[in-house]
Amino acid sequence: MLDLRNGVNIGDALDVFDCGDISDELDCEAAWTGSKISEQYIKAICDAGFNTVRLPVSWHNHLTDANYTISKRWLDRVEEIVSCIIKNGMYVILNIHHDNNSGFLYPSAEKMEQSISFICSIWKQIAERFKDYDEHLIFNSMNEPRLVGHECEWNVDLDNPDVRKSIACINRLNQEFVNTVRLCGGCNKTRYLLCPGYDASAE
Repeated sequence: MLDLRNGVNIGDALDVFDCGDISDELDCEAAWTGSKISEQYIKAICDAGFNTVRLPVSWHNHLTDANYTISKRWLDRVEEIVSCIIKNGMYVILNIHHDNNSGFLYPSAEKMEQSISFICSIWKQIAERFKDYDEHLIFNSMNEPRLVGHECEWNVDLDNPDVRKSIACINRLNQEFVNTVRLCGGCNKTRYLLCPGYDASAE
C-alpha cells in the first residue's frame, strides 16, 4: 500500500526541452534554472516534510536514432536522481513530459502509429532500466496529452469531433503504455501506473 502524502514537483530541470546552444546534453538540466538537481536539494525536500516527488522528464531531445533510443548518459542521469530520491525515503513519479508535439507524441488519428511507436519505445527502455525498483517508483504515461495548437488545446469540448477522437487516441496510448510496462517484468508487473485523460483535465 502506498503512503503518498505531501508532494513537490521538481520542474524546469530534466524536462528542459530548449537547450539553446548547449552542446553537452547533461548541461540541459541547468539551462532554465542555472543549477542541476543535487543530493543536498533532494534531502532538503525530505527534511521539509515532503514524501513524494514528481520528476518530469523530456525524452525527445535525448534520442540517438530514429527508433527513439534514449541516450545512455541521459537515462543514467535520470536513474541517478530517481535513486537519490528513493534513498532519502521518498516516492518518485516519473513521466514523459514535453514530448507532446507532432514529431513524437501527438494524440490524433493521423499521428497515431507514430505516437504508439514513440510511447512504446520510450516506456520499454524506462521500464527495463527500472524493473528492479519497488513501489517507491511510479510511472505516469504522459503529461497533459492534448492537441497542441488546436482551438480546443486547453478546452475539453466533448462536442468537438477532434477532441472526441483525441480522447480515444489517448485511451489507446495509455493502454499501450500499461501493456509495455507490464511486459517488462520485475516489479513492473504490479507497479502503480498513472494514466491521464485529455489535458489531464478533471473533465
